[in-house]
Amino acid sequence: MVQIAKLTDVNPSHQGSTLYIKQGDKYFPALRIEVRGNTAFKLEEAQAYNAQSKPYIPDSDKSVFIKPPILGGLYETNVEAKKFSRLQGRVTVDGNGGTKIFQPYLSWHGGQGGKDLKPSKGEISLRGLNHKGDKTRHTFNSSEAIAKDSFAGNYNPIACVTFPRTTNSFPASVALSDLYRAVDGVPYDDTKFTVSNMLEERHDIVVDYSSIADAGMSVIVCVHNPSPLHRSRFGDSERSKWMYEPITYTLFNDIALACSLIFVRTNVEVVLDDAPIIFTGYSLSGQDDIAFAAFKVK
Repeated sequence: MVQIAKLTDVNPSHQGSTLYIKQGDKYFPALRIEVRGNTAFKLEEAQAYNAQSKPYIPDSDKSVFIKPPILGGLYETNVEAKKFSRLQGRVTVDGNGGTKIFQPYLSWHGGQGGKDLKPSKGEISLRGLNHKGDKTRHTFNSSEAIAKDSFAGNYNPIACVTFPRTTNSFPASVALSDLYRAVDGVPYDDTKFTVSNMLEERHDIVVDYSSIADAGMSVIVCVHNPSPLHRSRFGDSERSKWMYEPITYTLFNDIALACSLIFVRTNVEVVLDDAPIIFTGYSLSGQDDIAFAAFKVK
């Protein structure tokens, strides 16, 4: 019998930021956000382009990984991730039947376009470990998403994560000392907020459990060019759902990428002890969004 990959197979180094839910003196890891990028600049290649009087734009990669807590818990879903139209406003997901995949997560990639002015093509996908326990991450479902060269001046949503109202869906709590340079979520006040808090390092984030228990909470993940998120770009009806001030990560000097988190109330009624974390990935057209439920099984 082939056993699934162990949790210790996950690189424990701090490659991203974790959202924690605070209840008393307990901190429950609830979500992992990893923002990555690189530029494939080659001096000889640039010189060759310049000699031909051609513009040289090196290929670059921009990615965001949106995961259940990667240490301290094991999550599963089935491979029958639902594709649906965002215009319908509703999708039903469950964890029953189908072949299981483990440690499922959403992965956004902005595409490799750059050199020779080739346009990039973005992708949002469901990835994870297959039921055979391979350590290699597999792509189980994907859709075209916003490309890295198409940001313009917009805040482009790539995903939404909705939390259940029970802490039983998260790994065991940790002490405050285990958090990495944590910052507290600032309750949203429409009369005071102007722009999002810009984080240039991989700080963890802390929000209070009452936020989930009272109104339910989702986190909308947006990608955009490096700048804070401005209040004026959102209507009154949108801001009325905000629970905490948005937070923006901008982590790279050589990659023009920012990732903002918007915390909104959802009035979810998910209260079962084994309730899942719901992940939704946004497609470019809005017709092929991806949704799956991540159930904690250990």
